[in-house]
Order: sequence, then C-alpha cells, then structure tokens
Amino acid sequence: AWTAQVLTGLQEELGDSFVRRIRFVSAVSGGSVGAMHFLERYLPSGNPPVEQATCIRALAGRSGLAATVWGIAYPDFLRGTLPFRLLDPIYDRGWVLERTWMRPPAEGCEGAGGVESRLGDWADRTRGGSFPGVVFNATLVETGERLLFSTVRIPGARKAISFLDDPGYRRDLDVVTAARLSATFPYVTPVARPLTVNGDADVDRADHVADGGYFDNFGVFSAVEWVGALAETDSFERLGPIVFLEIRAFPQGQEHLGGCTLRRRGGWYFEAAGPLEAVLAARNSTQTARNDKEIELLRLALGPGKVAPSVIARPRHKPTDGCWCEALDYPLSWHLSPAQRQDVVDQWERIRPELVERLLESLN
Repeated sequence: AWTAQVLTGLQEELGDSFVRRIRFVSAVSGGSVGAMHFLERYLPSGNPPVEQATCIRALAGRSGLAATVWGIAYPDFLRGTLPFRLLDPIYDRGWVLERTWMRPPAEGCEGAGGVESRLGDWADRTRGGSFPGVVFNATLVETGERLLFSTVRIPGARKAISFLDDPGYRRDLDVVTAARLSATFPYVTPVARPLTVNGDADVDRADHVADGGYFDNFGVFSAVEWVGALAETDSFERLGPIVFLEIRAFPQGQEHLGGCTLRRRGGWYFEAAGPLEAVLAARNSTQTARNDKEIELLRLALGPGKVAPSVIARPRHKPTDGCWCEALDYPLSWHLSPAQRQDVVDQWERIRPELVERLLESLN
C-alpha cells in the first residue's frame, strides 16, 4: 500500500514526466505487490493514466487475508491430512492469494480489472521501449542465492540466478506469481518450487523460492548491478543523472530518534526472544549499510555527476510527547484496517512536500 501510495502520489505531483523517467524497478516483498499494481496500469504509450491513481491504491491496499486463511483451512489442510492426493499441488494458499490479485476490485476502481499480464508480456514491452525494466527479487531457500524474476538481463549479477537465463526456469509465468514469490512472508504464504507441465517437480530446478527480503529487503542490490551493467553500454553517456528512489515502508531505526526516552524491556522476554529480535534488527541495519555503501562505490566508479544523491521515501514515527518515538504498527499478514489505510495516506501527506523537493533537486 505504501509503495503504491508513493508512486501514484509522485505522478500526481510531478505529472507524466516523473513516470517517463522511471527506467528500472527493483521490487522486494510487499513492495513487489504495490509496484505490480502500478506497472500493470501502464498504457501502450508508456504512462499509467493519472486518473487511475485511486484504482491503483485501492488494489494495493486490498485485503488478501481472507484468501490466505481460506487456503490454509481447506486445500492446505486437506493435503496435509489425507493419505492420498485429492487436489492438484498447485492449489494452495499462495494460489488463492494470486487469484485475489487477478480479480477486479469491488470499489474504487470501476471499469478496471486485476493483474492479468504475464512476465513475458512485460519483457516484450520493455524491449519495445514503452515500459521500464522490472525485477521481482526472490531468494532460493537451499542456496541463499537471489532468483531474479526480471524483464531484462543483468550481466554479471552476483549470487543470482536469472529467470530469463537459467534453463531450469526459462518459462513464462503470471506476473502475480512472480510478485507472490517475491513476497513470501514466512508461514503466511508458502515457499514454492517450480512444476513441469505434467505437475511433477522440475528435475532441472527444484529449489524452493522464498521472500526476496532474506537477501536484500530493499531491492537496491539488483538496481546497483543493473546500473553497473548499463554503464558498459554505448548509450550510457547520453543519460542524465541517475537517481535511486528508495521506497521503504517503515521509519528510520530507533537509534536515530534523538532525545526520546525509549521503553526498556527485560526479564524473561529478552531471554527468550532477544536473540531472534537481534537477528531481525541486524538484518535490516546491515542491509541498509551495505546498500548505502554499494551506491557510494557506484558513484565513485561512474564519476562525478552520473549518480545523484539518493531519495528515500519512508514514513515518520508518530509524535509522542513532542518526540517522534511511537513506532508505526503495520501488520504483515495481507490485511490493513480502515484506520491503517488512512494512516498510509496521512503519512504520505506528511512527507510529500519534502520528498517532492528532494526528488526535483536530484533530477535537476
């Protein structure tokens, strides 16, 4: 919902010139879902109609929890308890969630459908020049490598398997499937492996695919590699400054709040959950530090003026007793309450003026 809000909000503020400047979208986890709905509205001429902004936000913020719970309660439960195969392996909670994204919304988006494209369709449009390059980042469980569901090739990508290049994956698939695999939040949606036409496990690539956030929760790593590959082409010198627009769904870490008194916790809770909480917190902080360093090294390698300062779009902490201390409480279970959906809008209005100003400065 936050990704869709930022993209449509910037288009409303800056017009179609903003959309025309989008050359590459590297999406991860829930951001893949928001980016998917925005990109699906692109016209053959190259821009999603600005009047579709409300529709895009309605689709990205629509609940998928009912579909997920239904999939757990029925097909997944039957498959796990019956001693014989009653259902095709494809029918699970992940498949049901994809069908939800493919359905037209009930309100706020009259006359528009859901996401019906195939990844190959997007790749054809990218080659035709009317569509940005796109990669939905996922992670292979067995090896920890990235699996790139991409419409463009990224030569020399490290610790990565490309959907376009690897013989075991080089088949077309629905965009909703690529986005769902990139957004495989633990236990809510299942890790999955590819199937052949007859439904057997693919003998060439039987790896299980999980959320792209295990490797990089922000998508910067793949974007840096794409820019690096682009720099080897003849057309690179004709490009203006490159701007990394990072859409982060959560505020900056507590260590940067300054002057706020944080609630102290201890006792049995930290004895039990402390190690896991440290791993999760360190994952984001280390990924952020690594990504910042990657962009800095890219800027040095490409020379002055080629990579502008990055622009980061993220919510702010809510004010509490004059401080920005209260963390935002967004669920990761595919359901936002009406109050939480409104909070996304309020957060956008709070950061909009400064974000637009910074983006214009970087572009110019």
